[in-house]
Amino acid sequence: MEEHVRRVLKKEETKAHYLGKNIQNEIISLLHKNIKLHIINEVKKAKYYSIILDCTSDVSKVEQMTFLVRYVSVDKSNPNEVTVKINESFLGFLPVERSTGKELSNLIIEKLAKLALSLHDMRGQAYDNGANMKGDKSGVQSRIRVLNPRAFYVPCSSHSLNLVVNDMAKASLEAANFFNMVQKIYLFFSSSTFRWAILLKHVEGLTLKPLSDTRWESRIEALKPLRYQLGGIYDALLTIYDNAEIDNLIKVEASGLLNCLKQFKFLCSIIIWYKVLNCINPISKLLQTQDYDLPTAMELLKNCTDFFKNLRSDEAFDNILCDAKELADEIDITDSFEITQPRHRIRRKNINFDYEAQDNPIEDPKLKFKIEFYFFTIDQAWNPDSV
Repeated sequence: MEEHVRRVLKKEETKAHYLGKNIQNEIISLLHKNIKLHIINEVKKAKYYSIILDCTSDVSKVEQMTFLVRYVSVDKSNPNEVTVKINESFLGFLPVERSTGKELSNLIIEKLAKLALSLHDMRGQAYDNGANMKGDKSGVQSRIRVLNPRAFYVPCSSHSLNLVVNDMAKASLEAANFFNMVQKIYLFFSSSTFRWAILLKHVEGLTLKPLSDTRWESRIEALKPLRYQLGGIYDALLTIYDNAEIDNLIKVEASGLLNCLKQFKFLCSIIIWYKVLNCINPISKLLQTQDYDLPTAMELLKNCTDFFKNLRSDEAFDNILCDAKELADEIDITDSFEITQPRHRIRRKNINFDYEAQDNPIEDPKLKFKIEFYFFTIDQAWNPDSV
């Protein structure tokens, strides 16, 4: 092929070059079929295998299920040394119309039949923690195990860890609002090359990143610029706000983001979430590697549990306030928890007995942030009653 392309480019001894798009697509298709056939033969040679599945929607809003097989290959070409290798091979995307346990399990069985792989040789299933996948009664893993009890289900450890962060972020209104503002700051600069150029003049090394909707632990990359380049981001917003040539609507948006950065609780949220994600992110990356060490992963998970245990203390909260105060000094604001939103009227509960006390709301903004956001968020990841 290389020699053929060389002759075509130099126009030597050939008139028909066969490099049109149809020929190229046919060559790619032949290569695809040959590679897939080689993988299937390797799986059959190994006999036993496991499957790894995950679903995601593409840009055309079509749900696609990735289909991978995991198997062991033994190389005996060297008589003095036998090489054993664990392989994970991608066999294609499967379009999914309905993501119910029944539909997905039928799709998997049909795909295995087309590949001529015996369902009874399956020894493992690895999916995420969705109810349609892990369900004990109607999930994919239970339907497959009815047909083959030896196809044990192993949930994705990285996804399980990711769900911990997901539950933490969605359980609190403060956390949801915080990440919403982080995304707005990124979109404000990234939606204009002019504003992005202003940002680059004020920050060094780190630039703003978008939030990931699926890999929550990777959001540390979006928080790192706010943690270490907050002053530059603040100055960039201030430059845009003071620019007389910029549209007033853009100035209003910049003013709103500036007011958000000047809230001390927003700075505390930056410190809190950066600490949390900085602890979880290395473990998540390790769990996604093909040949990670299980004892090391268990040790890191234990350290992560101890981290959350120690984080839920008055001393840890005071340390966070100290770090947040440094950020406050960087943009020249006070380190106080001001009430920036109007209070909603609280309905009083009727007291039916004399020994019942009135449930009064917390008035101190600092104590309110500590109890209703800080401790509450940590409790979503670490339950003291289970230790």
